[in-house]
Amino acid sequence: DYTDLQLATGAGGLVESEPVVLVAAPEGASLVTLSGAGLSALAPGVFFSANGFLYRVASVAGDVVRFNPPLRQGLGAGDRVLVANPYVLMRLENDDAGRAVVNYGRWSDAMSVPLVEVFER
Repeated sequence: DYTDLQLATGAGGLVESEPVVLVAAPEGASLVTLSGAGLSALAPGVFFSANGFLYRVASVAGDVVRFNPPLRQGLGAGDRVLVANPYVLMRLENDDAGRAVVNYGRWSDAMSVPLVEVFER
C-alpha cells in the first residue's frame, strides 16, 4: 500500500521541461511514446501524472514508457505529462475520514486521513 507515498521525480527533482506525448494513446493503454528533455527524469518507480491521474513508471525503452495502472483517460498527441510536480485528484474516503480526535491535553493523538483517488470526473 502507499500509505507513506513519497513522489520521486528522478534526476534530483529537476526537470527542464515536461515530456510531451508523441503518439495518441487510448484509454486503457499501458504504453506511451514521449519526447522532451523531461523524458530523462522518467525511470522505473518514478511517478507522473496526466489529466489529473497518477501513474508509476514500470520501464523506459528509448522514448516508450510503460506504466501502471493503465490510462484512465486517453492522451492526445501534444499533451504534456507532469513529472516535476505530478498531481492527482483525491477525496476523503468517507464523511467521517477527516474528523479530528479532540484531546484536551498538551499533545494530540496521532491522526491519519484516508484518501481515495477520484475516478468519476
